Amino acid sequence: MFLFFLFNLIVEPPKNVKAIDNPNDGGNKILITWQLSPSDSILDGYEILRRSEKEECFYKIGFVGPNRNSFLDENTEDNLNYYYQISAVKDTIKVFSEISQPAKSYPQWFNKGKLIILLTFFLFGFLILYFIKRARKIELFIRRIAGLSAVEEAVGRATEMGKPVLFVPGLSGMSDVATIAALNILSEVAKKIAQYDVKLIVP
Repeated sequence: MFLFFLFNLIVEPPKNVKAIDNPNDGGNKILITWQLSPSDSILDGYEILRRSEKEECFYKIGFVGPNRNSFLDENTEDNLNYYYQISAVKDTIKVFSEISQPAKSYPQWFNKGKLIILLTFFLFGFLILYFIKRARKIELFIRRIAGLSAVEEAVGRATEMGKPVLFVPGLSGMSDVATIAALNILSEVAKKIAQYDVKLIVP
């Protein structure tokens, strides 16, 4: 009995218990903080107790070890008031803090921790629009690809000789990247061959 009374004198409760909505999240979370008990060095830890405005009694929702002064309640209902209390635990002795002010959880529209990503997005968007607008004011020179001229010469030669044009898209399957690229070239070659009225053979 004397030891129980002595421990009650030694173990002091935590103070300044605060509960706030956890910032930069999608809701349903409340962050609880408190000032460590002066008896923290001899404690087993802290019990976190909670009740909502719909409930009459507090019940345990978590436990943290000594030298810890925060706890994240991840199971709350948005826009509902919650009250919290912290108890300092030493063996079977529990000393309770004052009850916190009510706190509500709610979702935020924007995560302020990712503000740099938003600014980077707007910066790149501005640069893209700027260079597009600038490019429209400048007359661009696009160099003709030598291979296209060679295709026209080959089609013209086949027309002069009265021979058909053979186009081989490759030895791979249709899912191969090289074959898909060859088919894109074939579409342009077919247009040119149609102008010259030459027979086209594609194996």
